[in-house]
Amino acid sequence: MKLSWYFSEPLESPDLIREFEAAEAYIFPADFVKCVKAHNGGYPSAGTFDTEETEERELRALLSFNRDAENSVWERAARLKETFGDRYLPFAEDDFGNPVCFLREDGSVVFVDLHTGAEERTAESFAEFLGGLYE
Repeated sequence: MKLSWYFSEPLESPDLIREFEAAEAYIFPADFVKCVKAHNGGYPSAGTFDTEETEERELRALLSFNRDAENSVWERAARLKETFGDRYLPFAEDDFGNPVCFLREDGSVVFVDLHTGAEERTAESFAEFLGGLYE
């Protein structure tokens, strides 16, 4: 299924993704960088996803790499790090503000329930995650 994206915002600077990578000592997959450059902060047309434990979670939006955005990856990553350390790099969130993240150790995609601290594996890669979104 081809995704459409809504309410995407232009990156304030093309260097913001690389600055975030340098600050976090992590290199994002090329397909993720391409997606963010085209759909920064955007909402996908099909936003339902499953994890290994739960069906029909709802993706709200990609996080924005613009520092002052309401849903800034900079702010969300700092908050997540306070609670969970360096294990996760958030890139999106669900309707309740729970993050969808890259797992630093292997680049797989996980959902983190902020209320319980539970981690639910979602996909082995960003491409697999996007490919698994449905209506």
